[in-house]
Amino acid sequence: MLPNKTMRIIRNFRRLGDALNPLRPPQISFVARKDNLHTIRGWLPAWAPKLPVQIFSYEDLPPLAELPPGLWIFADVERLTPATHGIAMAAWDHLHSHYGRRVRLLNRPGASLSRRQLLDRLHHIGRNSFAVHTAAGPPPNARFPVFVRLANEHFGALTPLLANPDALQDGIKAVEAKGSSLVSKNHCDAQTEMS
Repeated sequence: MLPNKTMRIIRNFRRLGDALNPLRPPQISFVARKDNLHTIRGWLPAWAPKLPVQIFSYEDLPPLAELPPGLWIFADVERLTPATHGIAMAAWDHLHSHYGRRVRLLNRPGASLSRRQLLDRLHHIGRNSFAVHTAAGPPPNARFPVFVRLANEHFGALTPLLANPDALQDGIKAVEAKGSSLVSKNHCDAQTEMS
């Protein structure tokens, strides 16, 4: 589901379009990695079937001159490859410079925080009690238990909870073949955290 702030922007943008041109509300364009388009395609019919949404993948984005004005949501920005990051930045820059006020752009590639950056920042300011560490190893004062996951994927934990540094190293070795950008996270018991 889209965050509440994004939904508010979409509703306000549609109202603006209705006021400016009641016959043609602004288009909403959603861009994501080709292998992740199922998330929006599964959500739209059930939750927002009447939204005028065009869905694009970064890999199949039309030429810049054909990109329409409207609301653009750039998704998967933390998962872009160098090639798709370049495509995303070119699209963002073109839309911004070509359409000005007739376009609203969300999640600027390269400026939005990655998952790791966001979790680090939330931990640093005290909003998250857990920390994130690279697979190179947690610092000596790391809290256990932890789990291992891929840094830029949405698969969740690749290991069960690991109780100590030796179990962590064994867990990392067990999943190394699945990706080089592994991170470990402290586990937080949701019941304890919410109490």
